[in-house]
Amino acid sequence: EPAQQRSTFRYEEAVSALTGVESNAELSRRAPLVFEEMTSAQFEHLARLADPANDRDVPAERYVPEISLGRESHTVARWQRTYTSSSEAAGAWIRPALVAANHCDIAIHWHEELLSGPHPDAYAERLLACLAAAGNAEVFYRLLDRDGDALIPKICSYAGRQQIAAFIDDRLIPFLTVHVSSGTDEIFAGLCGLARAVVSPTIDGVLTALFQRWAGSFARVGETGSRRTSIDIWRAFNDLAGHPRFDLIEDWQGLLSSVLQGPLLWYEKQKVLSVLERDPRSYIQIESMLFKSEDWEHFNESESDRLERAAERLFGEVTN
Repeated sequence: EPAQQRSTFRYEEAVSALTGVESNAELSRRAPLVFEEMTSAQFEHLARLADPANDRDVPAERYVPEISLGRESHTVARWQRTYTSSSEAAGAWIRPALVAANHCDIAIHWHEELLSGPHPDAYAERLLACLAAAGNAEVFYRLLDRDGDALIPKICSYAGRQQIAAFIDDRLIPFLTVHVSSGTDEIFAGLCGLARAVVSPTIDGVLTALFQRWAGSFARVGETGSRRTSIDIWRAFNDLAGHPRFDLIEDWQGLLSSVLQGPLLWYEKQKVLSVLERDPRSYIQIESMLFKSEDWEHFNESESDRLERAAERLFGEVTN
């Protein structure tokens, strides 16, 4: 992965940008910003200046060629200032960097308002980028404990997981435990992706709960008939089955066997069987699937040959 881009930001620069003394045109190109060390008094001062209520309209300024003649002189250009709703105030880039630098856990009232407001995505995305650039794991977990419900969509997205990859360890388990049943299929897939990055034995309970949720989604499909499982469900399965401690989940083989009896597509059955083939207890089931197997032209490899090889290997393990 490329090195995380970062731009060191000084207290004096932030004051100048927030008070309009200097232009903030470069802030978007310098993001994510990382504050240098500052005192508590300086931090509180910046928090007050960065309040969204203090944001100013930001004009786009340019020279427009235009010749005009006067009685005593002439001009060849004029200075134009245009105000648009797309221009962002300096605070939009400084606020997430300021929260990421909040080592002393000073209360910032506008932080919660921005996360719970009508458009929190841009702020949350920039906040994660600033936390990653600064390497502030302590601040990250403090925010996760306090604002986990608001941050979960971004943290569970693929881009968000890449940003916080350096922070993921056992400290993430309480968050996963609380949200193991939360959200959409997309969020569920993100939770499984996060769990895959934690490899210590303390993750076992979370893995079991996530896998039971995954298997339970197929029971609901059976009840409702023709609804197909989403691609996120299978992304979740890939992360769970690829975890080094997956085989320690209690009765994972039994849960997979029940899923295999449902209305799966041929390539989905192949995914499930490829995991069942790890366990000698699946020998009889693999032999049964071999008896019913058929090869079709669109198969990348012979299903019968693959199942036969698996059955022979499992039979050897059973007899030994």
